[in-house]
Amino acid sequence: MGNLTPAQEAREWDFFVSYTSADLAWAAWVAWQLEDAGYRVLFQEWDFVPGSNWRFRMNEGVQCATRTVAILSEAYLESIYASNEWQATQNADPTGFIRKLIPIRIEDCRPPALLAAVVWIDLFDRTVEDAHRHLLEQLRGTLTVGPSPQPPPLSPHRLAAPHPSPSLPFRHQSHQHPLPKRPTTLHLERR
Repeated sequence: MGNLTPAQEAREWDFFVSYTSADLAWAAWVAWQLEDAGYRVLFQEWDFVPGSNWRFRMNEGVQCATRTVAILSEAYLESIYASNEWQATQNADPTGFIRKLIPIRIEDCRPPALLAAVVWIDLFDRTVEDAHRHLLEQLRGTLTVGPSPQPPPLSPHRLAAPHPSPSLPFRHQSHQHPLPKRPTTLHLERR
């Protein structure tokens, strides 16, 4: 951090981790995965040191970090403070175009309607290795517009078995009922 002012430091955070104390272990695991992958993370447990203003730092996280990661659980969804954090983040990006709010479910919980509209990442019911891979893969996709499948999908041309093109009904009819020949001379009758 060096000689940066708190405002300059805040602009450099890639993620603010929003969580409740009941989910500290999960929040710390996610924050560590992010920092280990090279992201700058504001995490209350590590960054809110004695002498700092808790409310000011929380506001900085929500307002200044590029994205907020919300660690979703039943405890989180019942927390007034957590609700304020995700709602403030969502207010800054109501359409989700800049993907400022990234919910991460750590248990099978049902977010309220407004939060449920934001696509989340599920980490529960995964091995540690799979959760690590899935988290970073999904975040890379979020940061680069969307994840591309790896490996690339097979071309549909290679998957489809060759088959004759379907016959159209008029082709069969033309053989069964040929059109009458046009007369070469025109006969007009006078009255």
